[in-house]
Amino acid sequence: MRILAVLAIIATALVLDVRPSLADGPWCAIYSSKGSSAKNCGFHSYSQCMASASPGGFCERNPDPEFQPTRQDRPIQGEKRPPR
Repeated sequence: MRILAVLAIIATALVLDVRPSLADGPWCAIYSSKGSSAKNCGFHSYSQCMASASPGGFCERNPDPEFQPTRQDRPIQGEKRPPR
């Protein structure tokens, strides 16, 4: 019976994703209000993030490594690309 309980706990631990939901999208809105702030990383475009963050907030890239730009996302030297 104990073995069955241990296996059930292990199976549950493997199935559940306990990471925080920081990695929802590549853009995070930072909301500020009278000394406190909140972060929402559920945005898939910069314009979507800014529409939610303003007024008084700002947007930044999601710090999760999953959303860091890859080499192919970076502009070629001298080329300028607008933020996503």
